[in-house]
Amino acid sequence: MTKKSDTHLKLIEQAVNKIQAGNFPEAEEILAQILSENPNSEEAMFAMAMCRHGSGNKLSALSYLADLLTLNSKNAAACYLAGLILMEDNDYKNAGYLLKTALEKDPGFTDARRAYAQLLLLTKQDNEGLAILKDLLSADPEDYQSLMMLSQYYQNIGKYDIAEFYLIKVQLINPDYQPVLAATQQISRS
Repeated sequence: MTKKSDTHLKLIEQAVNKIQAGNFPEAEEILAQILSENPNSEEAMFAMAMCRHGSGNKLSALSYLADLLTLNSKNAAACYLAGLILMEDNDYKNAGYLLKTALEKDPGFTDARRAYAQLLLLTKQDNEGLAILKDLLSADPEDYQSLMMLSQYYQNIGKYDIAEFYLIKVQLINPDYQPVLAATQQISRS
């Protein structure tokens, strides 16, 4: 690895930390510098897409992801993020295509499987979505995000006792998980 690419990877790591902290302008500045020096940096393109998405500029994020997929059509993470963005905009058909593509490229991509399950539940394909979540949980019984999705699903259909069962499991696995606190309050009011 060259010194410049090593420096770029460290800068990308800094940018991702800034994205996670919600400091999008500084992250974007770092990533723009990297992309000006290496316009084909897949890592920087993906991080820039995350940054643009986080700052609310979904079209720009999708543009970076499209460029990345043109450069490397096998990038499952790019398909996944594009699928999530389209799902947020209720473009379920194209989101489903991208999430399935991400899974074809990387069948073990847990976040993509979970997102695809969520999409299926949103589009009233409950049996298929629940089957994916249960499959994820059979592989990892402490997958608190899938447990949380099951809790939300059962809460949405009015089965509060089952929703609470899954919520308690989430609390035991990850008591600091913020969405669980809000869900606990909501179930107790139901």
